[in-house]
Amino acid sequence: MKKFRLLPAVMILAASLFIACDPEENGENEDKNTVDTKSMTIDASGFSDWKYFSFETGKEVSAADVGDYESSKFKMNWDIAFHRGDIRTNSGASGNGKGGALKGNGAKLADIITIPTEGYAVDEEAEIMIEMSADGYRTQSKNTVLATWYSSEGMPPVYVVNDYVYVVKTADGKYAKVKFTDYTDDAGAGGHISFSYQYPVK
Repeated sequence: MKKFRLLPAVMILAASLFIACDPEENGENEDKNTVDTKSMTIDASGFSDWKYFSFETGKEVSAADVGDYESSKFKMNWDIAFHRGDIRTNSGASGNGKGGALKGNGAKLADIITIPTEGYAVDEEAEIMIEMSADGYRTQSKNTVLATWYSSEGMPPVYVVNDYVYVVKTADGKYAKVKFTDYTDDAGAGGHISFSYQYPVK
């Protein structure tokens, strides 16, 4: 009789151990390469300066750590920089890094499954408005692929963020998936760039 009384208890104990050790419950079947999506907003509304960002730290890089426009070309502590709607990567005419950008096929970060290793556009010289005047343009640089991230029309301007996902190559040759989500702040002022990103991705 004792054996029959113990059997239900043994079965309950075994079932509880099975549930506790379920690999799906413990996340053992999850993709080990899954990268969290993070969000960032950069106030790049000023005309006279660039704002720099590092995917490695997930933070803006201070002006003191980058220097002026010319000095920034020799720094490896930033990956992407913003000036109003202009964007630079640490590459080509903008810097000595291994950076660049390409436009991915898809409208969501999850749509980009395979990260290309070739085809990244490096930065080129461009006319950048650094003063709000007709003669306020200076020859600096930007990434022409990332220049497609938004458009504007009318006066006062209406800004439209294009539904693209970009792969940005960082200064040290790693990769980030980036989707821009806004160009304005709550008051509607331009130059406030919001984006979601995943880093590092392979």
